[in-house]
Amino acid sequence: MDFVKILSATSVLLAALWLIAPRGKSAGGFKYAMGLFVISVIISTINVSAFTLPESLPTNTSASATETAKRLSNGTAVYVIESLLEKCDIKFGEIRIITDNSEIDSINITKAYVELAPKDFERAAEIIKKQTGIILVDGG
Repeated sequence: MDFVKILSATSVLLAALWLIAPRGKSAGGFKYAMGLFVISVIISTINVSAFTLPESLPTNTSASATETAKRLSNGTAVYVIESLLEKCDIKFGEIRIITDNSEIDSINITKAYVELAPKDFERAAEIIKKQTGIILVDGG
Protein backbone atom coordinates (compact mmCIF):
# COMPACT_ATOMS: atom_id res chain seq x y z
CA MET A 1 0.00 0.00 0.00
CA ASP A 2 1.03 3.54 -0.61
CA PHE A 3 2.35 5.53 2.37
CA VAL A 4 -0.43 8.11 2.10
CA LYS A 5 -3.13 5.44 1.96
CA ILE A 6 -1.75 3.70 5.05
CA LEU A 7 -1.49 6.98 6.94
CA SER A 8 -5.05 7.92 5.93
CA ALA A 9 -6.40 4.55 7.04
CA THR A 10 -4.53 4.88 10.34
CA SER A 11 -6.00 8.34 10.87
CA VAL A 12 -9.52 7.07 10.27
CA LEU A 13 -8.95 4.15 12.64
CA LEU A 14 -7.57 6.45 15.35
CA ALA A 15 -10.50 8.86 14.94
CA ALA A 16 -12.92 5.96 15.46
CA LEU A 17 -10.98 4.75 18.49
CA TRP A 18 -10.90 8.28 19.88
CA LEU A 19 -14.69 8.37 19.82
CA ILE A 20 -14.95 5.21 21.93
CA ALA A 21 -11.92 5.97 24.12
CA PRO A 22 -12.43 6.21 27.87
CA ARG A 23 -12.49 9.65 29.44
CA GLY A 24 -10.91 10.65 32.68
CA LYS A 25 -7.76 9.22 34.28
CA SER A 26 -7.18 6.50 31.66
CA ALA A 27 -7.33 8.97 28.73
CA GLY A 28 -3.61 9.84 29.12
CA GLY A 29 -2.51 6.22 28.75
CA PHE A 30 -4.79 5.76 25.77
CA LYS A 31 -3.34 8.86 24.03
CA TYR A 32 0.16 7.50 24.70
CA ALA A 33 -0.74 4.13 23.18
CA MET A 34 -2.29 5.80 20.12
CA GLY A 35 0.84 7.90 19.66
CA LEU A 36 3.05 4.80 19.77
CA PHE A 37 0.74 3.13 17.25
CA VAL A 38 1.02 6.06 14.81
CA ILE A 39 4.81 6.12 15.15
CA SER A 40 5.05 2.36 14.53
CA VAL A 41 2.83 2.65 11.43
CA ILE A 42 4.98 5.46 10.02
CA ILE A 43 8.24 3.60 10.69
CA SER A 44 6.93 0.33 9.25
CA THR A 45 5.85 1.99 5.98
CA ILE A 46 9.20 3.63 5.25
CA ASN A 47 10.72 1.94 2.23
CA VAL A 48 14.20 0.85 3.30
CA SER A 49 15.28 0.25 -0.32
CA ALA A 50 14.98 3.98 -0.96
CA PHE A 51 17.96 4.55 1.33
CA THR A 52 20.26 1.83 -0.02
CA LEU A 53 22.51 2.06 -3.05
CA PRO A 54 21.94 -0.34 -5.90
CA GLU A 55 24.35 -3.25 -6.02
CA SER A 56 25.57 -2.37 -9.50
CA LEU A 57 25.48 0.97 -11.24
CA PRO A 58 24.97 1.12 -14.99
CA THR A 59 28.25 1.19 -16.87
CA ASN A 60 28.89 3.89 -19.39
CA THR A 61 31.46 3.46 -22.12
CA SER A 62 33.93 6.22 -22.78
CA ALA A 63 32.38 6.91 -26.19
CA SER A 64 28.83 7.20 -24.84
CA ALA A 65 30.01 9.31 -21.90
CA THR A 66 31.81 11.65 -24.31
CA GLU A 67 28.69 11.86 -26.49
CA THR A 68 26.53 12.67 -23.46
CA ALA A 69 28.99 15.35 -22.32
CA LYS A 70 29.06 16.78 -25.85
CA ARG A 71 25.24 17.05 -25.93
CA LEU A 72 25.22 18.72 -22.50
CA SER A 73 28.02 21.09 -23.50
CA ASN A 74 26.29 22.00 -26.75
CA GLY A 75 22.98 22.55 -24.99
CA THR A 76 24.61 24.74 -22.37
CA ALA A 77 26.49 26.78 -24.97
CA VAL A 78 23.30 27.32 -27.00
CA TYR A 79 21.46 28.41 -23.84
CA VAL A 80 24.21 30.89 -22.91
CA ILE A 81 24.38 32.37 -26.42
CA GLU A 82 20.57 32.64 -26.61
CA SER A 83 20.48 34.34 -23.21
CA LEU A 84 23.18 36.85 -24.14
CA LEU A 85 21.55 37.71 -27.47
CA GLU A 86 18.09 38.06 -25.90
CA LYS A 87 19.49 40.22 -23.10
CA CYS A 88 21.06 42.52 -25.72
CA ASP A 89 17.80 42.50 -27.73
CA ILE A 90 19.44 40.96 -30.80
CA LYS A 91 17.14 38.88 -33.00
CA PHE A 92 18.61 35.55 -34.11
CA GLY A 93 17.71 32.32 -35.82
CA GLU A 94 19.28 28.89 -35.60
CA ILE A 95 22.33 28.39 -33.39
CA ARG A 96 24.76 25.54 -34.16
CA ILE A 97 27.74 24.77 -31.95
CA ILE A 98 31.06 23.54 -33.39
CA THR A 99 33.13 21.36 -31.06
CA ASP A 100 36.69 20.15 -31.33
CA ASN A 101 37.37 16.69 -29.92
CA SER A 102 41.10 16.70 -30.56
CA GLU A 103 42.07 15.39 -27.13
CA ILE A 104 40.78 12.16 -25.63
CA ASP A 105 37.63 12.74 -23.54
CA SER A 106 37.94 16.49 -24.03
CA ILE A 107 35.32 18.67 -25.65
CA ASN A 108 36.29 22.16 -26.76
CA ILE A 109 33.63 24.53 -28.01
CA THR A 110 35.48 26.70 -30.48
CA LYS A 111 32.87 28.32 -32.71
CA ALA A 112 29.16 28.84 -33.08
CA TYR A 113 27.13 29.45 -36.21
CA VAL A 114 24.29 31.86 -35.58
CA GLU A 115 21.77 33.14 -38.09
CA LEU A 116 21.66 36.91 -37.61
CA ALA A 117 20.72 40.01 -39.52
CA PRO A 118 23.91 41.38 -41.16
CA LYS A 119 23.65 44.63 -39.18
CA ASP A 120 23.71 42.74 -35.83
CA PHE A 121 26.56 40.35 -36.59
CA GLU A 122 29.52 42.47 -35.43
CA ARG A 123 27.84 43.50 -32.18
CA ALA A 124 26.72 39.94 -31.43
CA ALA A 125 30.16 38.48 -32.29
CA GLU A 126 31.84 40.98 -29.95
CA ILE A 127 29.42 40.22 -27.08
CA ILE A 128 29.71 36.42 -27.47
CA LYS A 129 33.52 36.51 -27.77
CA LYS A 130 33.88 38.80 -24.75
CA GLN A 131 31.47 36.84 -22.51
CA THR A 132 32.24 33.24 -23.54
CA GLY A 133 35.39 33.16 -25.67
CA ILE A 134 33.41 31.49 -28.47
CA ILE A 135 34.06 32.83 -31.97
CA LEU A 136 30.80 33.64 -33.71
CA VAL A 137 30.50 32.70 -37.37
CA ASP A 138 27.60 33.98 -39.47
CA GLY A 139 25.38 31.01 -40.30
CA GLY A 140 23.29 32.85 -42.86
